[in-house]
Amino acid sequence: FNTSFDDPVVVANPISNNTNDSIAPRINVTENGFYIKLQAPQTQTPTTEQVAWIAIEQGTWTLPDGTKIEAHKTTTDKEVKASGSNACPDPGEWLTLKFNHSYSELPVILAQVQTFNDPSFVTVAVHNDNTTHLNISMEVSETCNDHGTETIGWIAVESNKGGTLQDVYRSVKYETIRTSTLIQGRDDGCFVQSFTERFTRTPVVIATKDSRNDLDGGWLRRCSLNATSIGLFVEEDQNDSERFHNAESAGIIAFEWPLITSSKAWVKIPLIPANSNITLYMYYGANVSSNSSKEAVFTGKHWLVSDEMSSYSLSVVSFYDNNTICTDNDYCLTLNAMQVGNIPAQNLSANTSLHGEKAFIGGSENSGSVGDVTTPESFLGKRFVMPAHRGTQDLDFIAVHESVNIKIYDSSFTKVGELNLSKHEWGEFSYNFADGSAYMIVANASILAHHEDPVGDNDYMQLYPETTELWGILGSSSSTSNKVSCSKPTFLQVWYSDGSQENYTCNAGETVTLSAGGSQGVGPGVHIIANDSSIGGAQVADSDGTEGTVWLPTWELDTVYYIPQNAEYLSVLPTRPSTNCTLVTTSSNTTLTSTSYEPPRPQAVLRFTGNPIPAGSYVVCDKPVFAYYERYSEDAETNLYGVKQVRNTAEQELQALYFKEREKQGSRIENTGGTPLKGLLVMTVERFENNNWQWVATIVNNSNSDNYSIIQPYYSLDLASIWNANPWNTGNSPGGLYRVKAELLKPNGEVIITNSNVLNATDEFNISQPAIIVNITSIKVFDVTNALNKHLYSDNLTGQGLNTTFTLISNRVYRVEVHVSIINGTLLLNQTSVRHEGLNSSWIINETVDIWYKNDTSGEFQGGVWNGTVVWNTSLGGSASKGSNLTFAYVLNLSNASVESRPVLFKILHALFEKSDASVFEIVEEDNTPPGLFNNTYNVTPLEVIRGDTALLFARWNEHIANATAEYETTNPAIKRQFNITLPEVNPQNWTNHTITTDSLWYLGIHHAKIYVKDDFGNENETPVVNFTVYGLARVVDGFLIPSVINVSNATTIYCKVGDHTKDDEAIADYVVYFYNSTDLLGTNTTNASGWAS
Repeated sequence: FNTSFDDPVVVANPISNNTNDSIAPRINVTENGFYIKLQAPQTQTPTTEQVAWIAIEQGTWTLPDGTKIEAHKTTTDKEVKASGSNACPDPGEWLTLKFNHSYSELPVILAQVQTFNDPSFVTVAVHNDNTTHLNISMEVSETCNDHGTETIGWIAVESNKGGTLQDVYRSVKYETIRTSTLIQGRDDGCFVQSFTERFTRTPVVIATKDSRNDLDGGWLRRCSLNATSIGLFVEEDQNDSERFHNAESAGIIAFEWPLITSSKAWVKIPLIPANSNITLYMYYGANVSSNSSKEAVFTGKHWLVSDEMSSYSLSVVSFYDNNTICTDNDYCLTLNAMQVGNIPAQNLSANTSLHGEKAFIGGSENSGSVGDVTTPESFLGKRFVMPAHRGTQDLDFIAVHESVNIKIYDSSFTKVGELNLSKHEWGEFSYNFADGSAYMIVANASILAHHEDPVGDNDYMQLYPETTELWGILGSSSSTSNKVSCSKPTFLQVWYSDGSQENYTCNAGETVTLSAGGSQGVGPGVHIIANDSSIGGAQVADSDGTEGTVWLPTWELDTVYYIPQNAEYLSVLPTRPSTNCTLVTTSSNTTLTSTSYEPPRPQAVLRFTGNPIPAGSYVVCDKPVFAYYERYSEDAETNLYGVKQVRNTAEQELQALYFKEREKQGSRIENTGGTPLKGLLVMTVERFENNNWQWVATIVNNSNSDNYSIIQPYYSLDLASIWNANPWNTGNSPGGLYRVKAELLKPNGEVIITNSNVLNATDEFNISQPAIIVNITSIKVFDVTNALNKHLYSDNLTGQGLNTTFTLISNRVYRVEVHVSIINGTLLLNQTSVRHEGLNSSWIINETVDIWYKNDTSGEFQGGVWNGTVVWNTSLGGSASKGSNLTFAYVLNLSNASVESRPVLFKILHALFEKSDASVFEIVEEDNTPPGLFNNTYNVTPLEVIRGDTALLFARWNEHIANATAEYETTNPAIKRQFNITLPEVNPQNWTNHTITTDSLWYLGIHHAKIYVKDDFGNENETPVVNFTVYGLARVVDGFLIPSVINVSNATTIYCKVGDHTKDDEAIADYVVYFYNSTDLLGTNTTNASGWAS
């Protein structure tokens, strides 16, 4: 095992099907792992097979998503054997085991023999037809061999569950299935069960036959497995030649969890300024190597978001050699770099996902302007803003990782549409959008979004989430084709590659129309920076076509782009001076070099042409660029995406953690880039306790506000000054290891707490243990109303505890004691203030003699102050050292006290510490009425039990019950025994319930039970007796005929022995036995003292 287990349960089944011979896996589990071999029931020789396995700690568990699961072991010599056409003489017997969890439907059962005590062939038999228990046994099938004692391990998990579990290092998709009764034998075929979860690769699958409908026995074999389904059949031994089998059900659990032999760390650096470098330090703590590779880090993941595009085939080009690219319905292509493949339309739909082992891109092979490239999964977002153009349009959406609610707002923030989508579901919103207006899309979970005009075949393009920065190439000589929209008030700075620069104030819901560009991809380029993460932009025409290209921020730009279709031209916008770009085709290379303008001005557009530029070509640049191409003969401008954009995303958004160790200078966050950095600051204190960091205090929390920290380019945010404005005082915090933690939460148009741009830093420190440590161990209250010595009388304890409620009765006298223990150091009382605050000043306390304290060795130190607060006169001195105890006490007279509920606070104040207890004194009037039954609710159920079973004695009362006792006979009808009834802490309906547990020693017949109770005032009531009957379980334990063989017309005597199953089949005397032949009653007789009748 890679994981440490105390008592693991392992299931390794089913094996693959590389041979026609009957073989099954056999394991022997240890604490550190397990041995496994293939075993044949007859003389077959096993071949090499593949098997998946699962290991789980024995116990009853709940997965993080709420799914119930349990794992158990049982040691048994019980076995079942074939009892069908090739029946064994003895069919064997089952073991019945109860589930710990409560299941609403039949759970999945996985089971296997865990030991190898007897080397003869064995598998496991399960018959699961009940939600409370299962039948299980060893299975020897048609071998008919008796098998020695073994341990069986079994796992039960809720069926038809699935989703994603968060492992320490990654998300793990899983699914549980209990199949219908469909899986037949080897000679019947291969029976396929489809997965509901959309696995992106072949999962790890463990399965067990969960029924035994065919009496020949058998076990599961795997005959097929891919990302969408598993094929199974029932294998039998070869005692006879046929291996047909009646249909069975199976329990299945599947995990999508790729095996890895190394860890990959992707460090995202927001910006490295031109002509500079950055040094990144990483501490591994061991001798390991560090390798960086785009090919290794970025696998490809795209979605077909457009329903219109799904009607056409898809051209796919690979960025790397030996790249397997598959749709979610398992249509796969294996391509080398620059190689183009085709996915037919019949394998596509509006929510098809495509995944590759390495990066790739696909383009729709339609005729006309309809179409686009596939949408990278990395374009997931929760807020989008888009400039509308050309009236009625469609917005297509996919809920990728979870169910989602999507709302669409117009420029006045009036909701114009709403959709609810389940996980992986596609949806569409069609609307007559007002030209030139801004429209906002807001979702409560991450989605992909696509824009299209299916009527006019216009403007097919992805939508990118709101951002603070955009790069793009202006289209068309019409300025209305180039637009930026804002979802919040923001200031826009716009730079063009022709040297012009414009500034705009953009209101919430407003669209800004930029300068006109040239046609056919000549530009100019545009670079837009906003002071708020709230903009989106695009060009929607290029003079000879009506397709759009979405504009992107710096962090989404790459250096290499592949073209999936023949192109008329390729336009590239360099973001840095003197960028070199080379177009690589199968026949030639063409290199262009950009201008050398100083950022933030974009460089002049580089434009490559061909007749055509063949599909599979690529452009490679030495600095990040924005790129798009125009499809040859179709005049459709289409975005290109590189390796970085087509990355996978995690089902749970990731956090990037940046740790600083021992910063000497004042802590700060630096913005080394050329654009403003904005985030929400959270600063906390945590303590290392029970092997985890536990929250202690929050110093700054802007996570739920609009109080953004904005860091301008080349400036820093001074964390030290922010912290020190409201510093944390260690106060009375216990000694130990602590840390301060600072997080900058970067929003993406809304507050996003778990996002890949979260910055997190910590620094640890120790707080030394105080010289003096004390604990308040308990508060006790005694009723001393009638006591002669109210300082010492302790026979009537009415309540004790900490931070609790004490019920006190008016017109009585109580002694209140607070017990304190010294854990470390020596406490001098004359340096300590001790008080009990919040009492009613009308209550009576004699401050001269009835306020005192004492330690383990000294007498009472009497005296104090009473004015509604008890103040002990600690100036009298005394001390308590480590390991000793103190008692602070006073006598409280509640004569004529009114009914009330009064919070009270006990405090010990010292220069080194403060300790307190917050309790409540509940004053009530005395009640002499004994408790009564509520609606006469009182009985025992069931009224008849078999020895070894349980019954419930219950009653419900009309007031709060302080204590309760049950009374009944057990093994002797002359002796009644009493049992304390444990009452729940919270008991609003005043139940007193007691479980009566019988065993084999209980006498048979009527038992008498009743309940005694006392209320809070000591008033006692007893209920009448309720009767229940305890039975044994008679059964025939032996029988024979004398003679056993007779001739026709002769007679024989039937002998029968009756025993009590609940007492190890002890003989039952005077039991009436009825004797039958095959058709008629022959007569009756009673058993003798030995249990025999004849």
